Amino acid sequence: MSTAKDIVDDASALVEETRKLMQAKSTQAVVDIAHQLKCGSAVNAAADLVLKPFAPIEGGLGRIREVAQQTTALSGLLGLLRPMVRGTASLAKAGTEDLARIGLPADGVGQVQQLVGPVSERGDVVLKSGESFLDGYPSPADIDRLEAAFRDLAKIIEGFKKKVESDAGAG
Repeated sequence: MSTAKDIVDDASALVEETRKLMQAKSTQAVVDIAHQLKCGSAVNAAADLVLKPFAPIEGGLGRIREVAQQTTALSGLLGLLRPMVRGTASLAKAGTEDLARIGLPADGVGQVQQLVGPVSERGDVVLKSGESFLDGYPSPADIDRLEAAFRDLAKIIEGFKKKVESDAGAG
């Protein structure tokens, strides 16, 4: 199953390949042919069709951005929990002498280990689950880059259309 990060990564690759296509030498050849054949409107329609599949992706980016901003907060929370979980894991694994060295009475060692063991295990599950969840979401910076790539692609295609119109108008 694809994650939001996979979708953003794939959309970025698609935009980049489309950008390369639109900037290729063959694009100028299409403009020249459109000028010679006086078919600029057909080329403009085709250029519009190139952008059409990107509209739903752009629309979905807003929703992905909202979640990505929330995941930033989750990342911060996990960062705060990580030292606590590691500390409880150390306490759970500590021997009687180690716990006595930090001031716990010998009769309280078993109670401490019974308490912190499950806390450590559950905390570790929370950390791993949170990290796994975060791995599936792009960062806000990834989304910013994709949005900028969409804008750049749209400018390239609009420039392409203007060039076809100006060439068609000149003929």
